[in-house]
Amino acid sequence: MDMAIPSGTAEAGDDAIDFLVIGAMKAGTTSLFEYLRGHPEIDLPPDKEVPYFNDDRFYGKLAWDEYLGLAFPTPKRGRLSGTVTPLYMSPIACISEADADGKGSASAGYDNYALPRRIHEQLPSARLIAILRDPVERAYSHYVEETRRSGESRPFATAVDDLLQPDTLARSRSHLMPAGGYVVLGEYGRLLEGYYDLFPRERILVLFTRDLAREPLDVLRRIYDFLGVAPDVEPPNLGKRYNVGAPKFKVRPRLPATVVEKASANPVARAVWHSLSTDRKSAILGAYRRFNYRFRDWNRRIDTSAESPSAEVSAGLERLRSHYAEERELLEKLLGYSPPWETGNGASPVSGAAGDPEAVRK
Repeated sequence: MDMAIPSGTAEAGDDAIDFLVIGAMKAGTTSLFEYLRGHPEIDLPPDKEVPYFNDDRFYGKLAWDEYLGLAFPTPKRGRLSGTVTPLYMSPIACISEADADGKGSASAGYDNYALPRRIHEQLPSARLIAILRDPVERAYSHYVEETRRSGESRPFATAVDDLLQPDTLARSRSHLMPAGGYVVLGEYGRLLEGYYDLFPRERILVLFTRDLAREPLDVLRRIYDFLGVAPDVEPPNLGKRYNVGAPKFKVRPRLPATVVEKASANPVARAVWHSLSTDRKSAILGAYRRFNYRFRDWNRRIDTSAESPSAEVSAGLERLRSHYAEERELLEKLLGYSPPWETGNGASPVSGAAGDPEAVRK
């Protein structure tokens, strides 16, 4: 099964996840995953993306213990288990209000509590970690990646104008769409409000991409203290930047999957697979997912070139800054303090991107 999966608490048993890094997208979750996996008291899945609660292919259909077996192929052995996925700060479809074609209607509305509620029902004692990036910067980075993946052909300002239309905003807030999430995935106040209402404040830790880029060890120590694990672990890869910029690929990105598909079509390979014990299959699947994750990291040929923004791009950035003003107020109310981009100095989030870890980090 090709899954990308979730997380939990120090007082949870083997049938629960102790903590979740819930997002945001393109804000440094991959770097956090890579740093945290080096702590001996923390158990993370072999592959970063193993979501459950946001995906109706699994939620309510795949038994919880089956999900845990897929996400964590090895026993806890007293460690805290956690997952890292920015998809827990993204919209999920309001199934009862969606159109039959799955696209939803402009009037369908959206439920900011749907995803937090699912998580709270299964993991009421989970600890939640969010990492946030300047939403304007995040939106532009997301847009650039989609253009390089050939998923977006509109000029930036045109895309922003289209996405700020009321009907489009309503659809984007109800359904995660690759070319429609630039705006809504930066509406942090709306996305976090349900978590703050359902979970005790002391079980939510909010971090910032800027701090992870500048003082990664300080950020890790805050996480260690929040989770109650040994505070003196410094991962050897600390400071390495992961998923920087928008990628090109060295070889075909589906190469590992193609090999598996060919093996699955081989009668001898299928017979050998079916002869294996469940534990052995789980170990092999875990090893494959670890390899596939490492392959994807190696296969990225990073382009960190940057130019000063054009007048067209600058216009889109300004419209986004205005759009996020109300969201910034809601986020400040939830946090009890201003996020670091609140006092912005007027600098463009795209100028000098190649030299600024925050400006290009996923």
